[in-house]
Amino acid sequence: MPPPPGRHLTDLECRDLAALKTNKSPTMAEHQVELGALRKAGYDPSPFWDDPYYPEDLQYAQRLVDYWFQTECVPTRSQ
Repeated sequence: MPPPPGRHLTDLECRDLAALKTNKSPTMAEHQVELGALRKAGYDPSPFWDDPYYPEDLQYAQRLVDYWFQTECVPTRSQ
């Protein structure tokens, strides 16, 4: 399912990225969602020895995904 208009991250991506930030044991599915979000931000996970811009391109994509997460994802309330 694509994100709502004007958003970069879907609700599923927001949920899984929030779970990754809690430092609990992440699942493979959550890691796959994170990789998908990084790809949306322009990161190509080619082998680092074949990427002259590694790790800068990964760090840029991480900052962009973090920005999207902060601006697009509704914070969850802990109970």
